[in-house]
Amino acid sequence: MTAPGPADRTPGDVCLQGGAELRPGCEAMDAAMLWAHGPGLGPEGLARRVVVVPFAGRPGRERAVAGANADGWYRRLGAREVDVVLDEGPGFGDLLARLTGPDDGTDGTPGGPPVRPPRGGDLLVLPGGSPSRLLGALAPHRDALAAALGRGVAVSGASAGAMVLCRWTVLPEGGRPRVVDGLGLVPVDLVLVHFSGGSGWLDVARGVLPPDPVVLGLPERSGAVLRADGRVEAAGVESFTRFTV
Repeated sequence: MTAPGPADRTPGDVCLQGGAELRPGCEAMDAAMLWAHGPGLGPEGLARRVVVVPFAGRPGRERAVAGANADGWYRRLGAREVDVVLDEGPGFGDLLARLTGPDDGTDGTPGGPPVRPPRGGDLLVLPGGSPSRLLGALAPHRDALAAALGRGVAVSGASAGAMVLCRWTVLPEGGRPRVVDGLGLVPVDLVLVHFSGGSGWLDVARGVLPPDPVVLGLPERSGAVLRADGRVEAAGVESFTRFTV
């Protein structure tokens, strides 16, 4: 699949996953996001620092368990630094402002010598849970998240984490699904997570989607990786589905 055009690119790599994250079958998909590659980063690349944001869980035990699971998972994949953030208060905004993309260690002069150790940059991980809770926690930080992506920070969102990154999202809680504005951080209008065929929430969202929307069906333990150069790659155990609406 090819992204629609340059205006629809993400400045940093983003992985939208269908759910059942951090389980066997996800290793290659998550490792591809963990390791940064490029000039000055060495033949094998450099591991990004992982910042886990389990705000889709309830404060307390749910967030702590989700954070611990992600910490162990990414360390087994080779991460050297994993930070888990449990509070979306003002300190979270300060953290977002400090996230960076890959750094080759030079001063930007072509062919110039390194002036500092190269870094793989940062990977922001959004595990699944309640999309309503996650959207409510991240919406006040939307501009800071967009700025982090603009600096080349990588993002991996699973289930609710993928849903809220899009232009629109379905909030299924409360017995009657509602379609609301998402964060609009990726060039995708809507994702159908835990996808196993059928149109699912797409039927609920048809009335608000623009003409020729980008709608992706994402199976569990699978996803779509949106690269900064405009490519969109399938990852995980199954390919994603692009809907024609």
